[in-house]
Amino acid sequence: MATSGALTKQAFDFAAKLTELLNSTVTDNVRLAAVFSEEVNRVHLGYRLSKHNLVSRQYFPLRQRDNNPRLYMQVSAQCVLDPEKQYLTMHQSVFALAFDEDGEREFCHFDYERDKGDGYPESHFQINADSEFMQDYLSKCKEAEPPLRSVERDEEGRRVRGPRIIGKIHFPSGSRRFRTSLEDIVEFLVGEKIVPDLTMDQQNFLNQSRQDFHDLQLCAAIRRRPEVAATALRSAGWSVQTP
Repeated sequence: MATSGALTKQAFDFAAKLTELLNSTVTDNVRLAAVFSEEVNRVHLGYRLSKHNLVSRQYFPLRQRDNNPRLYMQVSAQCVLDPEKQYLTMHQSVFALAFDEDGEREFCHFDYERDKGDGYPESHFQINADSEFMQDYLSKCKEAEPPLRSVERDEEGRRVRGPRIIGKIHFPSGSRRFRTSLEDIVEFLVGEKIVPDLTMDQQNFLNQSRQDFHDLQLCAAIRRRPEVAATALRSAGWSVQTP
């Protein structure tokens, strides 16, 4: 019970921080919830979640820039405690962008899945796009595994493998510790003029939020490789004592 309480508390704080980040930069009145699931001993995080709806991956609207068409975002995650049962750890997460509220016209998504066992990068992104050159290249490659092909239906409704598509390719986006963050995606939306420009205060908030994330990831890396951290500190003139 104590473990689940510690997990829920940290996940609730994390959801609140992401909510503040979004509403301070690219959204209005969005609230991300954190809900503990006893069945899998994880906390689900996302938009419009509840105890009765743990798998919701609903999209919320982003702020509009001038008369630009509105874009929608999804933020969802599953969190656990680390092996020492002390710190919040991301088990998997999804940051997605779509042209409609239902997500049927998805633009791209950034995925993270810890210990992903299918040969793809733990942290990766996929984009629904067309490229004449890439499509030509893929068509000339050797036979692809099913995940790299679209699934279509013939005239009788039977599932058949379609052509290889770019949207099925998993592009790497950093390592477990230093993967694409929500702050990076916010900066992308602002920099590409998809959402309104940030004020100086908003930009400072975004920068600090990203620095906080990097610091947390650095601490996690140090806990797993303390000898590397000690060597780096000694080389910089610090005095480090082995426990």
